[in-house]
Amino acid sequence: KYESVFCVNQGNPNERLKAFLRAVLRVYASTLSKEALMYRFQRGLLDHDEQMALLVQRVSGSVFGNLFFPLVSGVGLSHNPYSWSKKIDPESGVIRIVCGLGTRAVDRHDDDYTRVVALNAPQLTPEKNFDKFRQFAQKRIDVLDVDTNEFRFINFNDMRKKASDFPAEIISSPAYENTQVSLDYHDHWILTFKKLLTETTFVANMQEMLTTLQKAYEYPVDTEFTVNFKNDESYQINLLQCRPDIIEKYPFNLFDNLIRYLWATVRESFTLP
Repeated sequence: KYESVFCVNQGNPNERLKAFLRAVLRVYASTLSKEALMYRFQRGLLDHDEQMALLVQRVSGSVFGNLFFPLVSGVGLSHNPYSWSKKIDPESGVIRIVCGLGTRAVDRHDDDYTRVVALNAPQLTPEKNFDKFRQFAQKRIDVLDVDTNEFRFINFNDMRKKASDFPAEIISSPAYENTQVSLDYHDHWILTFKKLLTETTFVANMQEMLTTLQKAYEYPVDTEFTVNFKNDESYQINLLQCRPDIIEKYPFNLFDNLIRYLWATVRESFTLP
């Protein structure tokens, strides 16, 4: 839950250095955030010595016009806690995927949605019909704008119309393919991830990767990843991070009250940069 900061890395060397140092300060300050304290308490880590280090990582993605982002990003769990159907096998794992940077998969957004995929039943969705699926499909993507040197979001269909080289058919479908869609949506595409999930080996690859990591850790794992396609429609899965998926059981009222107390103490005792 520590903050991840993107540096678009445009400008002269001095400007890039200043942007990088600002990013470092933001990451270290986030160790005392409410979200970080809640995460550590929930996993029984509050009493453990926190050895804070900084990871500088190349952003995985491709350039589409003036925008840089991966085609698909996601979070993968080797144990699926979201069994909304009897057809789902929790031991087969689950992924939560988005188009664009993984910030929308890791951090929930009240104004948008992600695609949750049970790896043993990838075509199964909680939505009962196409109208509901369209309503709860992702509509905005997070990107790095190399022209303005900033992290921002853009409407998926606006991006698709501007970036002529974007391989939309791999992760989205024309809305007009379904007869229930009104004429207002005939120039829209919907992020279904249908071809990725049904016409490639992506699901099998993810299941194998999560199973292998769980065996190595000897514990269920929580991962983050990206998927980038090449011109020949082959793809590469990039494993960005992996950690044990440890969850301690605490009474909710104890958890809630302790976090409120800790956050109030931190806020009164420290002045963050």
